Amino acid sequence: NGKIYRIVNWKSKTAIDLGEDRKSVTGSEVNGTSNQQWLAEERDSSGMWTLKNVHSGGYLGFKGHAAGLRDGLAVTLVKHAFEWQIVVDDNNESVNRLYVPYTWYNLELYTDDGVLPSGLLVTLGKITRPGEEQTWSFELV
Repeated sequence: NGKIYRIVNWKSKTAIDLGEDRKSVTGSEVNGTSNQQWLAEERDSSGMWTLKNVHSGGYLGFKGHAAGLRDGLAVTLVKHAFEWQIVVDDNNESVNRLYVPYTWYNLELYTDDGVLPSGLLVTLGKITRPGEEQTWSFELV
């Protein structure tokens, strides 16, 4: 709680990165910049966390409401703290899933062909198994 992390996709080995427009969020090659650093703060004991970008001060979130969730909805930077439910993955205890609370939607990097190039948008998707493109490691900065 209150520590700064780089959040890395288990399959692609790319980090969640704030885009040059200061709104879009991509999976990009690890580069050590503050665009890839996220302050994790636990909101309560139920596993709800906010992720604040160190460079911009904005929060990892999405535009709209939970009723509008769908596969492929872009994750973006938002002004107000958004809570994520972070849980250890059932298949691999060394990684986590980041869920929109009380839903089956979690962060992912996805393409139809399974190739995950650097610069791919981070989106929401319904949980899949084993779903390595939906699992993330938190590396202390």
